Amino acid sequence: MMKRLSILAVLAALGGCTEGGDLGTLFGSSLASDNRGSDSERDLYLDVIAGLNQRGLYHASLAHLDEYTRRHRATERSQLLRADALASVGQREEATRLYRELLAGGSAAAAQNGLGRVAALAGDWPEAATSFQEAVARDPTNVRYLNNLGYAYLRAGDARQAEFRLRQAEELEPQNIEVGNNLTLLFLTGNRRPEGEARLARIADPNARQAIRRQAQTIAQGGPGS
Repeated sequence: MMKRLSILAVLAALGGCTEGGDLGTLFGSSLASDNRGSDSERDLYLDVIAGLNQRGLYHASLAHLDEYTRRHRATERSQLLRADALASVGQREEATRLYRELLAGGSAAAAQNGLGRVAALAGDWPEAATSFQEAVARDPTNVRYLNNLGYAYLRAGDARQAEFRLRQAEELEPQNIEVGNNLTLLFLTGNRRPEGEARLARIADPNARQAIRRQAQTIAQGGPGS
């Protein structure tokens, strides 16, 4: 019972999953009482863990992944979530191993994107671009992969390819703030500063504008990226 309550507490922290419903019915008694659980219960647990990753709670995510594997078994999705969390807490060798194991399955595009993230975290932007390109080749309309590829090209010094990929991402998802910010960075750090300043002026949040300026300066000086 305590296990079930702890999972539901995570759901509540993530904003809940139902409207006007009982959260207590989401997992049912099977998750608390045995190792079976329905497919929907297992998927929902992984949704909770994915939410932890999205919020940057990687250590909590890894703890829940251990619990998930103890109760069920590792799946492509759980291993991908584990690799993402491991990469984010600095365990890049183990993350790389898991990503490479996933390249032969249905998560190959996400695994290539993960390998790109590992390379980016190490500051190897040409290698990051190569991995992100493989991810895009497998999932050409994925805005996250296109954005990552464009940013990697920006950091690797290929402004033409960076703009092409970021334009693709922006046209696919015009309201994506991260994509727009990366295009602004591209113009501020290149020979199109007036265009970059014009885009920057359209950002309402002064803290966001300041953060973009700082990153543009870092990139222009050849410093590490995020």
